This record gives sequence, structure tokens and C-alpha cells, in this order.
Amino acid sequence: SADRAQRHRWADDPDLEPNQRLLLAEMGVIAAAEIPLTVGTEVMGMVELYRMPNLGMFTPHEIQLAQAMTHETATALNNAHLTSNSRARVAELSTLNRFSLAISQAKDIRSIYHSAQREILSMVEATGMSILLVHHDTQTISWEYAFEYGVELDVSGVGPLSLTQGFSGYVVRTGEPLLVNERMDEKRDELGSFTIGVATSAWLGVPLKVSDELIGVLAVENGDEPNAFTERDMKLLQTIAGPLAISILNELLLEQTKAALAVQSQQSLWLRTAAEVAAAASGMQNVTDLIQAAVDLIPVRFDLYYAGLFLIDEETGYAVLQAGTGEAGRLQREQGRQLLVGGNSLIGHATGDGVPRIEQDVQQSSEWLFNPNLPLTRAELALP
Repeated sequence: SADRAQRHRWADDPDLEPNQRLLLAEMGVIAAAEIPLTVGTEVMGMVELYRMPNLGMFTPHEIQLAQAMTHETATALNNAHLTSNSRARVAELSTLNRFSLAISQAKDIRSIYHSAQREILSMVEATGMSILLVHHDTQTISWEYAFEYGVELDVSGVGPLSLTQGFSGYVVRTGEPLLVNERMDEKRDELGSFTIGVATSAWLGVPLKVSDELIGVLAVENGDEPNAFTERDMKLLQTIAGPLAISILNELLLEQTKAALAVQSQQSLWLRTAAEVAAAASGMQNVTDLIQAAVDLIPVRFDLYYAGLFLIDEETGYAVLQAGTGEAGRLQREQGRQLLVGGNSLIGHATGDGVPRIEQDVQQSSEWLFNPNLPLTRAELALP
């Protein structure tokens, strides 16, 4: 206060630490005034005034003038602060609007990821960005998208990660953002972080939430600067995470709906195919014509490489090809294609025990028999 500044010489002020009294005494300061910067009842800071011996002690008029100037300064600072906050809010809303527009125009989930990467990396000092999605049923998190130093990384070979480890796992478990600017190695060891690409110097991740449902994590990283991210960056990502999470969830639900409709459509096609075969069978007197009609129809309806139909010759114990698709089928018929019932082939085993055989990768099957007339075969289904 002004009264206190008038009564005490700084070198003798009992409220000061000994080293402060010694320093001010050496400087020759004989008096000081402390005037708070206040707006209403809020104290924003403090103005300190010092007097050297040649200027003498503060007068009441000088203190009153200083108080008036301090009040004006506090008002100006507060107005500047409010203006800065308003501009920051306007900028934040503009950023959010631009980001929302960009992802709303994305055509699929990959386009959403690319749009998010482009917009986010233009706002924060990051060298990379990742999007990970949570699978609550298995308590895992999968790396869906990763971008680093101008290149999208291939994460297809990265298996699901446990929610009990890693920076992203921590964000999912706590539901809170995580900023790692310092002690990166120590924090990485503590949380069991998993790194793809270049080791990070700074990491920032925020939860992707829709209402109260956490669907994943949005993360940015910097491989060069240990203190690249700020609290402002965290708030910005939290603002962006809302519309991004909604877009991702909507697209995932749309893809699930499309997949379900595709399955339904495929099942409908199968039923129509069976009906067509049945209709053809009812109008044919010759079994050879029926077999050929079925073989011609099935590959078209099911989009298959080849279809063939064998009948078992009870006298010889062989399954004999009766009809096959296209030129490959014609050649095999001419060659008298037949397979031993119970022999080492998918058809042989299926006709031997009456159990269907399906091999999604014939190269890995010990039961499959190579057919030189069908060199492109990669998967085979044998139905008794």
C-alpha cells in the first residue's frame, strides 16, 4: 500500500528476505509502492514502483496518480484479453466449420481419414497423425490409419493392441487426453507404448467420443521437437474430435448396413439360382442337358472361375466329370477326367465320406490336387 511504502525504507523492510534487503540496499532503493492491477474484484497482477535517494519519498499525490494509471492499465489489459479470447473463439469456430465441411464431403472411411489428416496437420506442429478404433468386445484397439512425414504408412499388418498398454490404451482406459512432451522414453516404458515408423519426441492423443460412447483415439506426434504441443493444441484436437468421431461412426454403420444388404442380396441370388435350376430340371427329360444347364448357370450367378459336376461310376469307383465350364470343361471331358473316390483330391475325399470340403487357399491344402486345365485356381469347394 502507499502508506506502507512511505513508512519503510526497503533496506529495513522486515517482510523482505535478507538477500533481497541486501540487494535493494546496494541498489540504493529507499522506497517502493505496490499497486494491484484490479478489474472489479479480480486482481490481474501487480505494479511495483521504486524510488532512488535523489527522488525522495513518494508523495500522496504521486501515489494517487499511480493508482489511477494502474486502474487504466488494468482496464486496457482486460479489454485486450477479452478481445484476444473472442478472436481465438472465432478462429476456433472457423477451424471447426472448415474441418466439418471437409469431412462431410468425404465419400468413404478412407476419405474421412485423409481429410482429417490434411486439415489437422495444417493446424498443429505435427509430423504425423494416427486414428485408432476401439473394439470393446475384445478389449483391443486397432490401428486404422497412420501418416508420417508426408507418407501414409501401411498398418494392415499390425494386429489388435491390448487396451492395457500404450499411449492410446491409456486414453481409452481413462477417457481423457494425454500429452507427452517430456520424459518420452520414461513414459513409453511406463505405458508399454508401441511405435510404428520413426520414434516420437512428442505425442498428443484425445478420445474420439460420440455422446458417451468412446469409439477410438485421435493422435498426433512430432518426431523432431520434444515440446511441440501445447494445451491449446489439446483443446483444438478435442474440438475437432467430436465431429470426426460422428463422421467415422456414421460411415462404419453405413458400411455395416451395406455389407448386410450385400449378404441379403447374395442370399436372394442363391435362392433365385436354385429356383432356376429347379425350373430347368422340371422341363428337361435328358439328365445330360440338366447337368450342363446347371454347370453353365452356377458360375455366372456366383461369379466363379469354374464349375464342374462329377457322377460316381459304381463299377470303377471313380467320380467321372460329366460337365464343366467353358473350354476347360470341354478339354477335360475329352480327356476323360475322373478322380478316385476317397483318393487324394478334394473331390475324392468329398465323394468318399460325403463331407463337403472347402479350401480358401489351395496351396496350403494337403488334400488338393492340381489341375493343369485350371491353373488360376486359388480356392476350391467340393460339395457331395
